[in-house]
Amino acid sequence: MARWVRPAAQVELLLTPFDPDLDPGHWEPLTGCRAAVWRIDALAPLGRVKFSAGLPARLPEGADAGWDGGQALAAITVEDATTRLTVGGDDEEAICCAAFEGEAPRRWAALRGEVYDRSFSTWGVDFGDHHGMSWTLPPLEAGDHCELPVVAAWAPAEAAERCGNTWQAVMPSSKMLLAHVTALPAQRADAPHAD
Repeated sequence: MARWVRPAAQVELLLTPFDPDLDPGHWEPLTGCRAAVWRIDALAPLGRVKFSAGLPARLPEGADAGWDGGQALAAITVEDATTRLTVGGDDEEAICCAAFEGEAPRRWAALRGEVYDRSFSTWGVDFGDHHGMSWTLPPLEAGDHCELPVVAAWAPAEAAERCGNTWQAVMPSSKMLLAHVTALPAQRADAPHAD
């Protein structure tokens, strides 16, 4: 876990290996999976907060990257002849729904109309040039708390193409990831802190 405390906010980044518990009868095994949860507690009003999950500016030769979202998921998949990597997290609709779960400020639930009319929205997910994603959150007020999950999963390209296991693996909510992280107290206790 890394932690930053500033006058306007406290931010934590929780990182962990993650087992998405895919049904082996339906999904091919993954090569690996890692999860991150960004948590922010606003200590003062914040106009914009932006988190990102980036890929190298130059992909390996023969690799192709593209948007792979859907079903409340913002995701990018990168694939070459041997490996498929999917990085995913909440899309705008999921961010609004997280307000009902206590993972985002309650008033964000009222922003669902902006999800489908991007002409007036100043927040959301940006896929840029498919070398990662960035999430610009709606404004935060003092006392607000929000959480943003990001998962990366990779597998052999052929197996992933057959069953979509990397895509399925990147769909868990912050609540599920936080439950996983808090079940690993030894890892959290030894993690470095950045104040």
